[in-house]
Amino acid sequence: MVSKAAKGLGLSRQAFYRRMEKFAIELNKK
Repeated sequence: MVSKAAKGLGLSRQAFYRRMEKFAIELNKK
């Protein structure tokens, strides 16, 4: 589902992992 949405938006894998990494960092801050 996520990959399908990513492909629809034309997001590259690098951008996707970058967003996941940023999200993980935010979780670690809390």
